[in-house]
Amino acid sequence: MNNQVNKTRHDGWECVHQFAQMARVIEKSEKTRYEIFKCVRTRSTEDIILEMEVLAGYLLEKCEELRRDGIDKADFVTIEEMD
Repeated sequence: MNNQVNKTRHDGWECVHQFAQMARVIEKSEKTRYEIFKCVRTRSTEDIILEMEVLAGYLLEKCEELRRDGIDKADFVTIEEMD
């Protein structure tokens, strides 16, 4: 099976905008991660579970979208900028 090759001028994953979207959503859960690991109880278990369910659902949806778009089978190659 031949993988699709995407040429990009980016060294990072800027070329897959869904990754950045996912990372921003994960970052928003930082307060919850801190609360869990530092044992600082400010919210109910119900609220934490709901947040984790929403986060998991969103991430799963984005992963499925990436697979539908063939990103999981694609290769990315950084090219030099042309003058």
